[in-house]
Amino acid sequence: MIADGSFYGMQTFDQGLVGLVKLGLVTEDDARRTYVEFTLEPAGAGTRLTVVETGFAQLPEDAHRKAYDGHTEGWSRELGELAGYLDAS
Repeated sequence: MIADGSFYGMQTFDQGLVGLVKLGLVTEDDARRTYVEFTLEPAGAGTRLTVVETGFAQLPEDAHRKAYDGHTEGWSRELGELAGYLDAS
């Protein structure tokens, strides 16, 4: 799936920043990173995974929404795939 990611419209945050630089929405000097925190905790007979990504507020307003929405969609898709994989195990 990772190798075919661009076919599905997926990209890393770095690739997204390159796109924003090419569009002139962010300069190379201003390109910032997000921070992703994964927390695992017991939940009944299973484990709860919590994913929190921060750092979008550092981006200019027009780039902020695009990056935030793209990451929200990406995490939803990736975590859905993870849940499907775990359910099949």
